[in-house]
Amino acid sequence: MRLYYLEMKRLIRTKSVWILMIAMVVLAAVMAYVPVTFIRAYKTDAGNVQAVTGVQAVKISKETRKDMEGEVTEEKIRQAIRVLNEMYQEYGSSFMEEVSADVYAEKIYPIMPVLNVIEQVLVPDGKNLYNMETFDVKEEDAATIYEKYREEIQGLSQNPELVKEMQKISGSVKTPFTYESGMTLETVDYYTIYLFLVMFAFIVIASPVYAAEYQTGADDVIRCTKNGRVRIAVTKILVTFTLAVATFVASSLTFVAVLYILYGGSGFGTSIQMGYVFYLPALTIGSMLKLQIAGGVLFTLATVSFVLFLSSKCKNVQTALISAFGIAILPMILNMAGNNNVLNIMRCILPTGGFGLINGLQSELMARNFALVAGHYIWLPYILLVAAAVAVPVFVGLTIVSYCRRGR
Repeated sequence: MRLYYLEMKRLIRTKSVWILMIAMVVLAAVMAYVPVTFIRAYKTDAGNVQAVTGVQAVKISKETRKDMEGEVTEEKIRQAIRVLNEMYQEYGSSFMEEVSADVYAEKIYPIMPVLNVIEQVLVPDGKNLYNMETFDVKEEDAATIYEKYREEIQGLSQNPELVKEMQKISGSVKTPFTYESGMTLETVDYYTIYLFLVMFAFIVIASPVYAAEYQTGADDVIRCTKNGRVRIAVTKILVTFTLAVATFVASSLTFVAVLYILYGGSGFGTSIQMGYVFYLPALTIGSMLKLQIAGGVLFTLATVSFVLFLSSKCKNVQTALISAFGIAILPMILNMAGNNNVLNIMRCILPTGGFGLINGLQSELMARNFALVAGHYIWLPYILLVAAAVAVPVFVGLTIVSYCRRGR
């Protein structure tokens, strides 16, 4: 325990470490706040319509869309279709530039979340609410919208095996969908960006753990002590894990706390299908965020384990850092190289595979990417999570062995 305390004290007192820890918490608060600046709502005052953003827009959105909250029932869908028919009959459009501002703010804006579902399920292919000359959706179609949604899942792929797997995942999606005003799915996107940036902070913290002592020669002295091999190797791993996880959890809680301050908890219960009906998992915005945080802890441990292994192999900090940064961006490079079965598996099994802007856990949860493994189609989020869980003990073991054998 004393060795653990001394190592923890040494690492925390390193200037770059505590600066990064504070920066990660501050960055979490900033990234949680940024999405609210893009929220737009409309305030009507004596016939004048004013567009507002920020926290004020959140309040107005809650007020104007409160009738749409809860389950998106057949009656709410019928109501939205009725409004759209009126708009097309009178204006020939529902587009904001072609409808008077006060009518748009009063009739179209409050039902926009439901219109999004109608557009994706009931509007004919190749059409949307803004390029239709006439609105051909009838109120009676509201009764079958969720049946049609289930049917269209089958048309997402020409491969029967893939369709079967998609239906397994989407089968637990609850219908009617649920909507809560305020927060949107884009809010969680900024948590994904945050995770990607945090990955580099963990790399900077973990890379010098062993390599710095190799570089200065201090390791030669440490190895001569009673606890200079296995025990010091394990202690360094435990201390780095403790700092990384504690910082990650504190930052994530800060992110969630800021969301509660800005939105008052509203929006966490919204089905992610309200953003795009063909997302496969049965998740709400809140459960998506919880899953990302839980997965983030696992990906943090996997990334730190791998970087510690590099640190135990490299002769200096610079080499460890460069190698770690290369592996950090490799999943993104493989993703951009193409949607290939082998490349998909490779990027998912890399220890940094769960962190990414276009290939991280959230991206894969909202995508329909599968890998063919031993004749079976496996959804990529499963591979990401299993690979990270396996990577932790594997790279911890390799790190200990590498450190203990060094100099022999």
